[in-house]
Amino acid sequence: MRAQFQANRVYVVALTREKNTKKIVQKKFIDEESLSSGTYPDFHRLIRTNLATILNLRESLSQNGDEEVIPSPVHVEGGDKRKQRWAKSDIASPKENTNRYVLVDNAALSKSDDEFVTAADTITLWFKDTRFWPKTYLFITQFTAKAGNFVAHSCGILTTKLESGTLVTDPEVIVRQLQREQVGKIVKKGLVYPRIININGKMTTKPAFKIYEDTSRPAEYFYRFLRLRYPRTSEEIVGRAYSKLPPGKMSSLHDLERKLGEKAHLLDGVELTGNVDQIQFSASYKDLKGNFDFAEISPKKHLILIQGDRVEVRLGESDLVKDGVIRFLSLEELIQKLREIAGAD
Repeated sequence: MRAQFQANRVYVVALTREKNTKKIVQKKFIDEESLSSGTYPDFHRLIRTNLATILNLRESLSQNGDEEVIPSPVHVEGGDKRKQRWAKSDIASPKENTNRYVLVDNAALSKSDDEFVTAADTITLWFKDTRFWPKTYLFITQFTAKAGNFVAHSCGILTTKLESGTLVTDPEVIVRQLQREQVGKIVKKGLVYPRIININGKMTTKPAFKIYEDTSRPAEYFYRFLRLRYPRTSEEIVGRAYSKLPPGKMSSLHDLERKLGEKAHLLDGVELTGNVDQIQFSASYKDLKGNFDFAEISPKKHLILIQGDRVEVRLGESDLVKDGVIRFLSLEELIQKLREIAGAD
């Protein structure tokens, strides 16, 4: 169902973190009049684009160890269409022993500026206790989503990092900073409360959070500051499904994908770890499938060939490959090396 979006209030916060010292540097409240009058057009567009994108994203539900992905019940104009084609959001519910979501609800339902700022101030303090980036912007927004006679009074929380420069609270300067760093239209993390659902054709809300992160693995701290249940990861879901497969029935990754059936798409979000003796490595399933080759020379001798466009070996801030300390073998030298390894036994 198509819905209209309106931002009512925004609380802008700049935070810094140096080791264990965390500070709220600046805060700025933007009221409804300033948003609607076009005082901050680029910033208003940034907020709208992000919250509309999250509202439009598919929703991932983890139930009994399985994942179900369903379409969003609403569509708001102005979202990032590219993200909406492939990204998804997690649905998180509050833990039983917390009432922190009540304050987020207060921010969504606040009828006065003072009520909203009071709620936003406390949410900011909770966020300050988490592990955020060294330079971080936090945007707490009160907005409404309307679809026919249905109205959702909502709260959106967005956060992103600043790589360089000075943190500010001028909304238009913030937008230019993020554009300069090529953050793009969509910030790193965001959530919307409450969740909008459709029950038998009727729109309503549920006390749950719809969460987006620009990463395949959810950041635990982004759930912890509101005391939310951490979602099951793709590794957990796929690992559980794999453990139930009959042993000895697969001889390739293609067999694995076929056996996993409808859960095979989750492999794209899986990070695999391994080791050769005491040498450890990690890779996404996609990279392992496309760029790794494994060979067994003998029961006690194994090789892994990794293909890639660029190689780095870091020693502190230095790259030993770039500095010429590590030399590449020519193809002929590599072939000779393989012959020596194969003949060593």
